[in-house]
Amino acid sequence: NSETSAGTCITAGTGAGKTLAFYIAALSSCIAEQRLSNTPSTVALYPRNELLRDQVKTIIELVSGIDDSEISIGVLYGAVPRNRNEASESNYPQRQWSKTASGLKCPILNCFNESCNEGALIWPNEVGEKQILRCEDCGYEISNLVFTRDKLDEEGCDIFFSTFETLNWHLRGKLSRLFLGESDSPPKFVLLDEIHT
Repeated sequence: NSETSAGTCITAGTGAGKTLAFYIAALSSCIAEQRLSNTPSTVALYPRNELLRDQVKTIIELVSGIDDSEISIGVLYGAVPRNRNEASESNYPQRQWSKTASGLKCPILNCFNESCNEGALIWPNEVGEKQILRCEDCGYEISNLVFTRDKLDEEGCDIFFSTFETLNWHLRGKLSRLFLGESDSPPKFVLLDEIHT
C-alpha cells in the first residue's frame, strides 16, 4: 500500500546481521502467504556478483532448514543462461557453463553441504530443463533454485536475487516484472544492499 508503506534503512558494521534481519521478515512473509503470481514477493539487489552469490547460498541454507518449505529462490545476472541449450552452447561466454561427463558445471554456487568441501554443482544431463543442481562429490541436491531466464519468466520465484547492473539491462524487457512486479502484485520486500557503493 503506497500510502502506508515506508522504507527502512539499516546501518551497522560489517557482520552485524543487517541482511539476516531483512531475510527473517521476507521468509516469514513467504511462509505465511503463498505466492499467487509469478512475480517475486522479495527482490534483493547487490552491487557485486560475489556478494550476490554469497547471499544466494546463505538464503538457500536458511530455507533448507525450514520444514516442508517450498520457497523458491531465483537468480539473474550475467552467468545465468536462458535455458540448458544456451548454457551448453552460448554466444555469450559468461553464460556458457563448463561441460562434464554428467552435465553442466554451475558457475553460480559450489556445494555448501557440511560434509562436503565445496564440490562443483552440476546440472545433470538426465534432468533436462528441470532446475536441479547436484554436487559431483557428495551428491547433495538443490532443487529450489531457479537458475535459467526461461524458468524465471515462466514460473517466477518467491525470493529474487540480482545485481544493479542486471536491473539496468532489464528495466524495459519482459523480465522487468521480476524486479518491479505487476500493478496488482508488486514485491513486498526490496533489499538494496550496500547502497553506498
